[in-house]
Amino acid sequence: MAKSTRQLVKDMIERRYDDLDDYKVPVVVDEITAIIRKDKKLYAAYVNECLREMVHNEALGVVAAHRIRARRAAEIQDALDEPPLTSPATLRELEKRLNSKQSDSLRWLKHAEYIGTQHVKLMAMTGRQLDLALSYRLMQRDGHDIKIRFMGQIRAAVADDQAVEEVWTAEQLEELFQAARKKKRNDPPAADQKGS
Repeated sequence: MAKSTRQLVKDMIERRYDDLDDYKVPVVVDEITAIIRKDKKLYAAYVNECLREMVHNEALGVVAAHRIRARRAAEIQDALDEPPLTSPATLRELEKRLNSKQSDSLRWLKHAEYIGTQHVKLMAMTGRQLDLALSYRLMQRDGHDIKIRFMGQIRAAVADDQAVEEVWTAEQLEELFQAARKKKRNDPPAADQKGS
């Protein structure tokens, strides 16, 4: 019985793996792809053997994307307190309406801050992590003055090993952020408010 073209390709990859001390998948993939393209018979047989599975995977991806969009639409509708969505094409409009309803600070709170080698959401940060995030932002200093001031005020009320969410609520942080926006841009980051 002859080997399938998939097995032939796997064997080629296996031989390359055995030959290399430094195995870089993208490099090996490019090499094997070039070899397959040069051999027209192998290329046609391989495509013929794998095409249905590739199309099947793309179809599964489309179904998964639709499910994700439907779930996202339902979440947005709940947030906007609206009736069920009938057309998936209106998801972008729902997202725009939700974004316009949320303030800048609440949207920003959902994003993670870069700390060393990881990203941590603001509400989960400890005082020490806030220090690291602040020092990173101070080094960058490219239009982040409001966020630096905002984070400095948060840090003043958070102990080293305490999480932000243990001291501040999202509503308190919203007020704090709005106050930081109103201050002059050239004011240094302040630590003048405490959470309750």
